[in-house]
Amino acid sequence: MGFAALSGYLLTAFEVPKAISKEKPNEFAKAIFFVIPFIILLGWTVLYFGIKTFVNYNNARIHRLKLREEVKKAQLNTLKGHVNAKFMARTLNCIKELMLVDVKKSRLMLTELSELLRYSLTKNTVDTVELNEELEMVRIFIDLTNLDKPFNLFVDPNKDESILHLGIPPMLLLNFVELCSKELWLGDKPSEMHITLENGMLFFEVEGGNQNISEKEGNLIRKSIEQRLWLLYGHNALLKNGLRNGRHVWAMMIPSIIQNEITTVV
Repeated sequence: MGFAALSGYLLTAFEVPKAISKEKPNEFAKAIFFVIPFIILLGWTVLYFGIKTFVNYNNARIHRLKLREEVKKAQLNTLKGHVNAKFMARTLNCIKELMLVDVKKSRLMLTELSELLRYSLTKNTVDTVELNEELEMVRIFIDLTNLDKPFNLFVDPNKDESILHLGIPPMLLLNFVELCSKELWLGDKPSEMHITLENGMLFFEVEGGNQNISEKEGNLIRKSIEQRLWLLYGHNALLKNGLRNGRHVWAMMIPSIIQNEITTVV
């Protein structure tokens, strides 16, 4: 109001109203007195509510992102690899039967099972582990699986050192090998799991025989791996199966992670 009165006074002092309207200069001053406060009030109101709306929208967006992040973390914690309960039961039964025949081997298998369980529990709170650690657990898993049924998968330990020290989500490769044990018939000859690094992507591939075994349990494992890959990497990861020269193949592709690098959830 003071600014409007001052404006009206100055305009009147410089005879601007007379230059615009010689007949009714006072009416022009009165119009300025009311119009200018209205413009200022309108502009201030628009600015105030505009800023307030923007701040509220931004806070709501941040809150939604936090909730989405918490949901993703909860989903990842649910999907993190665990030792399959059925696998545990079958392995313990096999070790129990083995004790009647070979006590030394049964003790060794029991030790390996305890190592696998300890790995599953202790690595459940970390984002990445070194590939060589995961490969050691895969070797133990294959040894224990062979107690129940033949699973002739060979993991070549002579890999490039740079690959062995790359990071990988814990239990992911082990779950992939478990999926292969449910879906692939390897035959009498042992098959090798190929691990390659190309353009910053890690490729894991297992080639089976010309027959295919598809268990209901394998479908659940596949869905769990796919959901976990999607939450971790989005479109940058892949899990697929197909035929090559008449042989069934399962492959998994993930971005390579330097150990101790923070894993970003997409």
